[in-house]
Amino acid sequence: SVSPTVTNVTSSTADGFYNAGEVISGITVTFSEVVDVTGTPQLTLETGTTDAVLNYTGGTGTDTLSFSNYTVLAADATSDLDALSLAFNGGTIEDVSNNAATLTLAGTSLATNKAIVIDNTAPDTQVDSGPAILTNSTSAAFTFSANETSTFECQVDAGGYAACASPYPYTVAQGLHTFYVRATDQAGNVDATPDSHAWTVDTSGPTVLSSVRVHVSPTAQSGVKFTVTFSEPVTGVDTTDFSLTLVTVTGATVTSVTPVTGPA
Repeated sequence: SVSPTVTNVTSSTADGFYNAGEVISGITVTFSEVVDVTGTPQLTLETGTTDAVLNYTGGTGTDTLSFSNYTVLAADATSDLDALSLAFNGGTIEDVSNNAATLTLAGTSLATNKAIVIDNTAPDTQVDSGPAILTNSTSAAFTFSANETSTFECQVDAGGYAACASPYPYTVAQGLHTFYVRATDQAGNVDATPDSHAWTVDTSGPTVLSSVRVHVSPTAQSGVKFTVTFSEPVTGVDTTDFSLTLVTVTGATVTSVTPVTGPA
């Protein structure tokens, strides 16, 4: 007069991370005694917003019943795959004395036996540090991270992605460059929007394009102005950056430097 009860729910699938299209197989439910099955009982898995329902596939006349494989869908998500319920679905599960099985799954958790994570969400990658936007150094170093445990791939300019780790050192030539990094999580989801960092390497100093005296010669001015044009915008300029070559005048010095609008 004793009904068979569920003693275990498990899967032959290895513990780990799975995403859309991958298959969780070998799902079984074990009873406290041999059972006979009619019809198609169903096992429901907790897989996110919409639960997965698996059909009975075999095992009548034994104490262990098998259920159909579960193929992960793109909308599925669970941090620890578990079985929610077992239902007769119009069929029967009985022992040899025709006692109907008790289908309670409490204490026989799939999540306890296995560590199967369903993850369809791509990680978010972030460049944490890199070279200054404008620098004269050809050596660059980047640090980066993701919002979950991941591996990384890096690319500089159009060089193609390759496996990398933070910190990531790189040497480049003069010019404009862009560093890209993307994360791949443990389920194989790849960040479709890699983070990036753009910077310019300038190793050439500015040159003087022209030095033009503003006042005519000869002049009665006690202060003579010159306009000096460089090959590119400059900063940090002061009187010590200039000198006078004096022929007939003594005691003259450069007294001030004032930026003016002009060609770069």
